[in-house]
Amino acid sequence: MAKKQAFVDTPGYVGVLTASGLWTAASSGSPVYIRLMAAATGAYAVWLLVGHLVKRRRERLSDAAVTDA
Repeated sequence: MAKKQAFVDTPGYVGVLTASGLWTAASSGSPVYIRLMAAATGAYAVWLLVGHLVKRRRERLSDAAVTDA
């Protein structure tokens, strides 16, 4: 049985979080402390997305190895 995935764990949500964090960090109208927190949020979201993509690739490769054997 497949594990049910929460919405906040999906790549789409993490992509939106990345875009909003980096967009806010690049906005010159925001105060410095908000820009720093947004940059940290964007960087964390990128890290989560890369981790998710690596995990998905490993799963696909292991599934392919099982079906080939």
